[in-house]
Amino acid sequence: MPKRSTTKNLINYTSDLVEAVDRNLEVDAIYTDLSKAFDRVDHKLLVHKLKNFGISNCYFHGAIPDVPQGSNLGPLFFILFINDVVGLFENFHVYMFADDIKIAKVMTQESDMSDLQANLDRLVEWCDENGMLLNPGKCNFIKFSRK
Repeated sequence: MPKRSTTKNLINYTSDLVEAVDRNLEVDAIYTDLSKAFDRVDHKLLVHKLKNFGISNCYFHGAIPDVPQGSNLGPLFFILFINDVVGLFENFHVYMFADDIKIAKVMTQESDMSDLQANLDRLVEWCDENGMLLNPGKCNFIKFSRK
């Protein structure tokens, strides 16, 4: 996508972190990775999601689209497939690039930790419903603060 890159994603993320820590706030961040995400796209579910965007089956001449990495339409199909994951996270910053999702929250009260867990539970549920798997080896938690 024009003007979108991993660099821009990291600059936005880093800028938000630095701003919060400069204000002596604590930020908890979760880094996630969807395991073989392009290969796991459920084509029937993709067609259903495309219909929600107003794209009908007739555009594919009856064929179910494929989402191979390296194809011209594959990344677009994947973005449309995963687009609804952003709506899961309530009161959290979400930074996505392809199949990598970072969520971050300025922690100001004890209930923020349970909110973080609730958001992660919703992500796991979304993965189950959409045929995706989180790669535990590439998922991490980090706390940013001046402490």
